[in-house]
Amino acid sequence: MFRRWQPHRSSRRWRRLVVSAVASATCCALVRADASSGEGGPNLAGSVFTRIGASACKIDRAATRGDESVQRCPGAGGYNLLVLDADSRMSLTIVRPDGREYPLDFWEVITRHFSRLGEHVEWRGNKINRQFVPIALMVQVHSNENPDSVAETTFFAVVKITDTETCTVARLRAEAGGSQQARQVADRAASMSCLSPLDN
Repeated sequence: MFRRWQPHRSSRRWRRLVVSAVASATCCALVRADASSGEGGPNLAGSVFTRIGASACKIDRAATRGDESVQRCPGAGGYNLLVLDADSRMSLTIVRPDGREYPLDFWEVITRHFSRLGEHVEWRGNKINRQFVPIALMVQVHSNENPDSVAETTFFAVVKITDTETCTVARLRAEAGGSQQARQVADRAASMSCLSPLDN
């Protein structure tokens, strides 16, 4: 089991009302030279974008059971991502090149409501010996904060990736200019503390 908590089993209505982008996404890595400045140092390479979706990610059948699923998707710089879906609540686990796994527990630190992930994961990183080395990632989390409405609230989850610690460090509302703000946070994420669980 990859969850630390037991959500209510009342997600069928929301699944019918909201079409998940995850089911239709295709997966490919897109490298973009990003001119935005940050605090990642003079070797900051910018962003690498990857997509997460059923058409490109492989289902981990050993970890999938009932209405809980795990899919493995290619990331950037030799990393992989596990996309976790439990009762219409979604999260990621980062898998380092050496196989170490770091659950991000979005359902504890971003939202406890029904949620889905955006199509793209944006990796921020440095170029070392001509290789892209991730220092952080960003992904949109679309949440159904009001159970009586199909309207969604979108957050940016910002995650730091260091040699000693990998965790979610920021929960930002996706508003005008939100992507740029999230990049600025991601570029200084190494110095930030891990988020504490949300209040119930």
